[in-house]
Amino acid sequence: MKATITIKGKGTFEVERTEPGWVYIDGRRVGVINPTEGGYWAGHCAGFTCGFPADSEEKALAGMVARWLRRWVITKNVLDADDPEVTEDNPGVPKSIFEPDAKGGVPFQLFDDDGELYYRGRHFGDWMSERGFDPLDWAMGYAGCTCIKYRDPETGKWEVL
Repeated sequence: MKATITIKGKGTFEVERTEPGWVYIDGRRVGVINPTEGGYWAGHCAGFTCGFPADSEEKALAGMVARWLRRWVITKNVLDADDPEVTEDNPGVPKSIFEPDAKGGVPFQLFDDDGELYYRGRHFGDWMSERGFDPLDWAMGYAGCTCIKYRDPETGKWEVL
């Protein structure tokens, strides 16, 4: 299915869902979503398992676009030795997320209050705004993280946000 989705205040996006459920937004594969029982769509996007109660594929895709607009992804669960790190060699991962500029994402790390590293990821939006705390907001509730550090693209130094 192909659709044009407009999100108020964010813009218009060309969205396509292909078999077996891959979702492409403006030509980039960003996740996967499929219908489940009871009018519910489940998938994975922007580092999360996500679900959308939706009575149509188009509404489910609109939910996926809204999720993607948060614009960050976990690339490694450091505590899980079996979790492979997302790298530019992984098939289906947009190469642009590994470019060093802000468009390609700014690396971040999430720590607990003992200073133990839990997750690594990349933020694709304005990481110096309140959106920069989005990964920490998730990791706080999910894993008890209390600190986020970003690698400043200008200095290359890790800084607490």
